[in-house]
Amino acid sequence: MLTSVTDLNISVSRMPSQGEESREPRKEDELAARQQAARAYLRKQFLHCMKGLANHGVTFHMHENTTVTATFQRCDVNVENFGVSELSTALGIQPAAILRAGDVISFTMNDLAAATGPSVCS
Repeated sequence: MLTSVTDLNISVSRMPSQGEESREPRKEDELAARQQAARAYLRKQFLHCMKGLANHGVTFHMHENTTVTATFQRCDVNVENFGVSELSTALGIQPAAILRAGDVISFTMNDLAAATGPSVCS
């Protein structure tokens, strides 16, 4: 039979009150911070790469087996549209155009390293 509470050998740690915060960072918070830093780095590299493509010739491969060439100018912040100049299509050349990213399967450039530098888009 138990004679006192100490016979149970119960260890009770002090829990922080509602106003107090734990001073130790949680593992989930550290992981989230590292993931956010990685996303920020990748986004920055992607934007540098897209900036390096400006004023270079690219070939867009689109749905319905359509291929067009143009001079890449820019893309919007969400990469939903590509601004191009000298768009060459089967119907002729358009001096300026906007291509919806949803219509583009892929686009290629002959010499990416020369346009963006070897360390940016590799």
